Amino acid sequence: MSTLADALAGLALPALVGALLPRLKPDTFDPVRAPRLLATLVTEVTLPALSLAVLARRPLPWSAALSVLPALAALGITLGLAWLTARALRLDRPSTGAMMLAASFSNTAFVGLPMTQAILPGADNLAAALLIDTLATTLGLWTVGVAVAQRFGGGSAPLTPSSVLLRPATLSVLLGLCLGAAGVSLPSWALSALEPVGAATTPLAFLFLGMRIDLRGAWRSRGPIAAVAALKLVAMPLAAVAVARAAGLPGPAVAVGALQSAMPTALVAAVIAEQSGCDARLAAGSVAVTVPLGVAIISACAPLVQALAG
Repeated sequence: MSTLADALAGLALPALVGALLPRLKPDTFDPVRAPRLLATLVTEVTLPALSLAVLARRPLPWSAALSVLPALAALGITLGLAWLTARALRLDRPSTGAMMLAASFSNTAFVGLPMTQAILPGADNLAAALLIDTLATTLGLWTVGVAVAQRFGGGSAPLTPSSVLLRPATLSVLLGLCLGAAGVSLPSWALSALEPVGAATTPLAFLFLGMRIDLRGAWRSRGPIAAVAALKLVAMPLAAVAVARAAGLPGPAVAVGALQSAMPTALVAAVIAEQSGCDARLAAGSVAVTVPLGVAIISACAPLVQALAG
């Protein structure tokens, strides 16, 4: 847990720089183009490099696939609940898309993997968490998440299978999965090129988050952000537990699926919201609220998660 806290504290720096840039350089900083440029750089360049480099390195542990079922079911349930909540709050389409993304897609990698290792130690549990991150979060974001963002965003591009699937991020995940499953390793020169580019993903994404954090706007959107936090941190893990129990899954599968479903909003969800014309400030505000709140809630509920695992 101390390692996770150190990592979160370290990544607060690029977020702080992003928040200060508009004030330090008001004459040269473009508050519209700069975040969009960063969003494009992350989604089209650095994140595809990271996904391909990571997934091609090792085969996925398919023996842990049971844990993916409750996580996927909870994601779908929460998408529906977020849509109903947005309608009840009478949100416009860009805000509805942002709420659906922020409430349903979890930070299963940067926060989820170390918290799983801390709360549910063991190679099998960590393997299950990795599988959830790959199939439910990464692949889900670049297929279902992108489809939702394009459907509700303000962009003019029509929603087609190619606009969802034929994207660098989606193709890199699919290629990485195939290479890992086949046991084919990328040549060392390819990894040497991909890894430094991919390593820039997290600091650039937090820089984008800082640019998009608007405290006044977040306060004005406190109702939708509070709804996102309730759906993401309470309703989604409860849905995962209910589905796993109904399916009769073993305790470890229940615990890992619920734990990964309880993670805060995925940072990349805010980046996708920006790129697709959804309400990026609502999505970024949701990330800023759910990360510290989620870490606190999950830490307090650690004994309950361990009891679920048996």
